[in-house]
Amino acid sequence: MVASFAAELIWTEGFEDGIDSVSSYYEARDPQETLTLETDSPNEGDQFLRVTLPGKRALEGVRLTAPVESNRMVTVTAMVRGTGEMIFCLNSQNGWLYSPKEIHLTGEWTHVSLSKTMGRMDGNLQIFFIGNDKLQEDAVFEIDNVQVELEPALKVEEVEVPPVRYDASEFSNKNNVISDAEALNGEVVRAAEKFGINEIPFPQTSLPLTVYVRAKGLNAEGQIHIITFRGGWRQVVRTQDVNLDGQWQWIAIKKISVEEIGDALSLQVSGGVSVDSIVIATREDLDSDVLSASQLFGKY
Repeated sequence: MVASFAAELIWTEGFEDGIDSVSSYYEARDPQETLTLETDSPNEGDQFLRVTLPGKRALEGVRLTAPVESNRMVTVTAMVRGTGEMIFCLNSQNGWLYSPKEIHLTGEWTHVSLSKTMGRMDGNLQIFFIGNDKLQEDAVFEIDNVQVELEPALKVEEVEVPPVRYDASEFSNKNNVISDAEALNGEVVRAAEKFGINEIPFPQTSLPLTVYVRAKGLNAEGQIHIITFRGGWRQVVRTQDVNLDGQWQWIAIKKISVEEIGDALSLQVSGGVSVDSIVIATREDLDSDVLSASQLFGKY
């Protein structure tokens, strides 16, 4: 997996032309945040945005919306200062990404940054500067020089990927692996609440891929999360609800791209669901017989 060299600045907001790009996290609920343009030592230019929180709810703050290119990775940076605790996070159609820890604001400008992978259906990116899950009666967020950079595209070829099967037990914590005579390899991964299947090699192709998960659960209503760490932090890019009746089923999660995942795929499974195999392929319409007979990874 190789990327070209330079990121491209595609959007910036320094609030020099006003605050039309800004909206409240709670758009339709009062009281609203107080938004003002200030000129007291901006980070760049002549002015910056000051957000005074009403202090009536958790997660108060603001959002900005930037147009972006689908199926690429973007990096968002900003300068922040003020008082209180801030969460910096991003959202698009393929999910949320949060700063790994709360930002404790001071009177000095602080640089914040997050890199997010965008899905094939993404066209806009929401950028949030919000409070934590506690009331903050005296919090003031000051924001300046918000930038979005388009990261270099990965250099991958348009190649078809035949179905390759991965034994879930080989990519999971062994404490969650148990024997099961109906499993394709004699073992399944299962946990009372949730478990991870980690670092599965992801095929390098520009074509969209389908991830098939062989799962079973007795009256299980669970979820399968597709996870990437490509931007440096954990990001859920797909969530598939599952409702199982005690029989093995192949669950197809479609149109996942290498730009979203990079070179390794992880899953988080919850809700009493058992998993024994994962198949990755470019075809979206493979039946259970083909999937179960797919070549096992590492067994050539």
